[in-house]
Amino acid sequence: MNTTQILYPEWRDSNRHRRFPFDDGSTLLGSTGLRLPDGVVLDARIYPNAVDTTVYLYQLVPSGNTIVITLAIDPAVIVCTGVFDRSVQSDVVELFDPQGRPAGVLVVDPYLLSTFVTDTISFTQTQATFAPTVVTPMPYPGVSGITIAGTSTVFTGDVWLVGGEGVILSKTLDGAIRVDIVGEPLFVRKSYFDAFQEYQPLKFIKTINGLLPDAYGNFNIVAGVVDDSIYGLSTDNIVRVEPIEHGIKIYLAGAKNA
Repeated sequence: MNTTQILYPEWRDSNRHRRFPFDDGSTLLGSTGLRLPDGVVLDARIYPNAVDTTVYLYQLVPSGNTIVITLAIDPAVIVCTGVFDRSVQSDVVELFDPQGRPAGVLVVDPYLLSTFVTDTISFTQTQATFAPTVVTPMPYPGVSGITIAGTSTVFTGDVWLVGGEGVILSKTLDGAIRVDIVGEPLFVRKSYFDAFQEYQPLKFIKTINGLLPDAYGNFNIVAGVVDDSIYGLSTDNIVRVEPIEHGIKIYLAGAKNA
C-alpha cells in the first residue's frame, strides 16, 4: 500500500489537464498512433550528468509487471531510464543514467500509466519534449566514474582507491589524485614468502627481561605504575632507549618535573 503523503495535491490536480511537464509544442503522439493522455506524467525533475540540451520521452516499454521509461536527447541518445512497477503502484519513478547514477524523478499517475502502456511506445523529440523548467543542466564533471580497462564495468558513488605494493596515493591541493610508484623495498623477500608461505613481518626483539611481546609483536613500555604510593614512581619519568651490542638498553633518566 502506498503511504506517501502529498504536500500539495492541488499541484498535481492542476497538471492532470495540461501537457506539463512536457512543453506546449509537444504533440504527445506516439509510434502506436495513440496520444499520451494528459496526466500520465504529472511532474518531473531531470538532471542527468553532462546534459545541457533538450531532453524528451523516448520510449515506454512494458515487460511483465514493469514499465521501463527511457529518456533521451536527439538523436536518440539515451540519458536515463526508470522502472515503474505495476504491482507497487508508486507515483514516483526514480531515474538513473546508463552508469547507474541518479538522474532525476518522474511523478506519474499509476493507474493511467498502467492502463495506457500495453505495447512499446516510442516518441521523437518533437512529440514529447520536456519543458525547460523541469530539466536542470548539469556541469561536465571532472571524474564521474572509474572503469576497468577492457571491461564495461563502471564504478560510481563512493569508490575507495587503495595503493598496492609500492604504490602511494595522495591528494593534491587542487583536488587531483596523485599516484607515486616507489617500489617495494622488501620485494625479493616478500616474493619468496608469497610463493611458498604467508608473509610475516620480522620481529627483531624477541623478549625484554624475559617478557614476551603481545600477539602483534609489540612491547608497550610505560614509565611508572598505577599506584605511585607503593613504588614511588611517577608517570612523568623520562624513558631513554640506547642501542647496545646485540640489543637495546631502556632506563629511566629522571623526571620531567624534577
